Amino acid sequence: MPVNNISHSQKSNERAEKARSDGNKLYVERNFFDALLKYNESASHALKGEALGLAYANRSAVYFEMKLFEKCMKNIELAKLNGYPKTNFATLAKRAEKCTE
Repeated sequence: MPVNNISHSQKSNERAEKARSDGNKLYVERNFFDALLKYNESASHALKGEALGLAYANRSAVYFEMKLFEKCMKNIELAKLNGYPKTNFATLAKRAEKCTE
């Protein structure tokens, strides 16, 4: 069964990017709950690969700000496993380190 009732044929990295972009704007406004909803939407639309990894990484940032460190760490791992650019792994490593402080 598809996640969030979105079938594979409805998945679109374009839709995922739009939702992630909207989430980024909300994140900057410190509207973390609504940003989280947009990042969830982004992940549900994303095809496997970078778009999915970016959605998880952004979701980890929201969880960090909400002080939900266990969820942050889980999403960092999901980002790494799902196409987050290896060139940006240092960003995730810093966030993970802050989670354990």
